[in-house]
Parts: sequence; structure tokens; C-alpha cells
Amino acid sequence: MSYDSTFEHFLLWGAPERMWCVPLMAILIVAVWVWCVQYRSRVKYLVHSAHSSLVLPGFAPWRLIARAVLLTIALAAMAIAFMQPQWGRKEIAVMQEGRDVLIALDISGSMQAQDVKPSRLAFVKLKVRKLLERLSFERVGLILFSGTAFVQCPLTADYQTFLLFLEQVTTESISSGTTAIGTAVTKAAEIFNRSENRKNKLLLLITDGEDFASNKKQLADLVAKEKITVFSWGVGTTQGAPVPLYDARGTMVGYAKNKDGSVATSALNETLLQELSASVGGRYERVSQDDGDIVRIVDVLAAYEREQLEERHISHYHDRYPLFLAVTWGCLLLEWLL
Repeated sequence: MSYDSTFEHFLLWGAPERMWCVPLMAILIVAVWVWCVQYRSRVKYLVHSAHSSLVLPGFAPWRLIARAVLLTIALAAMAIAFMQPQWGRKEIAVMQEGRDVLIALDISGSMQAQDVKPSRLAFVKLKVRKLLERLSFERVGLILFSGTAFVQCPLTADYQTFLLFLEQVTTESISSGTTAIGTAVTKAAEIFNRSENRKNKLLLLITDGEDFASNKKQLADLVAKEKITVFSWGVGTTQGAPVPLYDARGTMVGYAKNKDGSVATSALNETLLQELSASVGGRYERVSQDDGDIVRIVDVLAAYEREQLEERHISHYHDRYPLFLAVTWGCLLLEWLL
């Protein structure tokens, strides 16, 4: 951890939501001065100034004003302390540690099936959002695949940027309507190989498992060769559902059909995903309506060793509210002594 010797001298507030205490303290300060003026007026009315020290031992106008000033300073300092003033910045260089996790998302036409609502693709996009809420310090990247694969978002620790890329995903992102899981694994291997000395290569594969182009054995051999640990999420149901078709305006115009004219049905192929994950020590989960699948995947990922990812510079501001608390207590002590 290194420190930058340059300090920026400007005021920030650590708790601006406590701004409500400012008008409250202002009311108390006004009340203090009203009391002070009224008290002095009563003394003048009851006792001549020449005899006030005899009738009221210890009374002196300057002491009354001094107490009011001290209470004013104490209340003002207390209001400032409540809002946690900060100034003086240090740049702290922090080596971020975590894991690289690539998410490969199937966007073939079958992901429009509605055996999970509102559709397979829309449902898993929501699931990925929830997954990111539970991850900490992991870099995540997004690969989209159907007949081909491409990187939608490179590995990043900026989850907001990742979610912006995720939001843009549709089944029209790639023209091919078929699925080839091998293209996603190959693309993941390319990305992982750019980072040297990575102990763990973690790939979360999200698909309905309908693979029309990959050979099971070749796919398993590729994953083993590249030493990629595959965690797969199966989306859909084993009963399946018709695949809807939409026009350019997003209006449903019918269902995909087989060559014989019958309605094409897409079903979850769990066997392929289970065999692929088991062959490399990964894990298969069927996407569920609750968050149990997310919790289990996060727990498994947490078992893998963290690695140094990148150095980040974080601005650290010093809390200065203890200074104002000290002023508050000091003024109150002096006021009590007077």
C-alpha cells in the first residue's frame, strides 16, 4: 500500500443526510440568545445596575454573554460534527484480489422460449444481475454465443458497466439461430490465455443445452486441455416449449416450425451440461425461481483461491468530526465553569 503526499484541501460531508440537524441547532442557538436577552432584561428591571452584584452575587453581564457565545459555538460545532466533515485526501494504491469469472450466455433463438417467464433469455439476465449482487472483488466478463461467439464485455471489476452491456443483449445480437457451445468455450480459452499465470479459469455457461454443432467428446477434451472449470446453468424445462418468432418491431408473429411443418419445441438438455461440468470438476445447476442456485454457485466460486488482479488507486478522505466534537466539549466545559 502506497500513499500519495498530495493533499486536496476541500470540504466534503460523510453524512449529508444528517443536514436536518442544522436548522435544529439554529433554533437552539436562537433560543439561547433569546434567553440571554430576556434574562438580562429581567435583571435590569428588578435590580439597579449599581446594586446587581449585591443582590445577585456572581452576576456579570459579560459572563452572561460569554456563556451564550460558548453555547452558540458548541451547538454549531455539534451540528458540523453530526455531518462528518472530511478534508485532506490520500491516494491509496490497493492490489485488488479476486477471481476471473467469464459468463457465456446462449442467445440462440431457442432462448426466446417461454417455459420460464417472461422468456429464457429475459429470466437469466435477471439471474445474472442477482449473481453480481453477491459477488465481491471478482472480475467478470460476458461472452455471447449461438452459432458463433464474441465478447460482449471484457473482464472488468466495474459491475455497472457490465450490466449496461448485459442490458443490450437480445437474441438478434448474433445472426445464427443455432447453438454451438464449443464456440463459447474456445472464446473463453482465448480470453483466459491472455492473462498469464492464472491458476483458475472459471467459466459460467448459461444455456438450454441444445447444441447442434459441437461433438461431446471434442468439447470435453477442449475444456480439459485449456484447464477451464465449467459451471453450467441450465435454463428451461425438460418438457420444453415452442420457440416464438418476432418481427422487426418485436411483435410475435408465430412459432418456429420443423421441416414437416409442425411447431418446433425446444427442451432443456441437462445431460450434455451435466457431463461437461462433471468432466472438469465443475458444477451443474438448473436455473430456479428462487435464489438457491445463485447461493450455491457463489459458495462454490468462493472455494477457489483469490489471485492478484490489478492495482487500483482509491481516494481516502480523513474524517475531521473529532475536532468539532472536541470544540463542543471544550465550550460546554468552559460554559459550566462560568
